[in-house]
Amino acid sequence: MVSTERVPRTGPREWVSVALLLLGGFVVGLGWFAGLILLWSSRVWTRKQKLVGTLVLPGGLLAPVIWFGVNSRATDCTTATNSQGRIVFRQCITSEFGLSFTTVEIVFILGILACLFSIVYLIRAADLL
Repeated sequence: MVSTERVPRTGPREWVSVALLLLGGFVVGLGWFAGLILLWSSRVWTRKQKLVGTLVLPGGLLAPVIWFGVNSRATDCTTATNSQGRIVFRQCITSEFGLSFTTVEIVFILGILACLFSIVYLIRAADLL
């Protein structure tokens, strides 16, 4: 017996979905949600694939960028000079937000890798390449 079930075709909609899931967070923060709507309305991906696209690092690449920015170190220096222009006082304060810089870097890299994994997974599942 020959199956009459139609296989959903991939098209520009799936490419836009993948692009928005990856980079849409940078588009006023709403692009990722548009990618999510396109992902879930597509017939190309299974429920499992849609869950991977949704739950592996929501926000796309914006999430690790925000993580890195919030958890990185900041240094603020104050300098006082006398009337001849010589430095008489200099104080620098480095703020750390509770995590070592190495930990922040590792989580940042893992976040990017997780995001790229989910995008490659969706591209291969939809046979976009």
